[in-house]
Amino acid sequence: MFLLLRRVVSFSINCGIYKKSLMRQLE
Repeated sequence: MFLLLRRVVSFSINCGIYKKSLMRQLE
């Protein structure tokens, strides 16, 4: 359960970084 939670947290962080990079490209 703990490993799954860590995986979700890391995935959400990566998703946030990916969205930020997309926003910078669109500007």
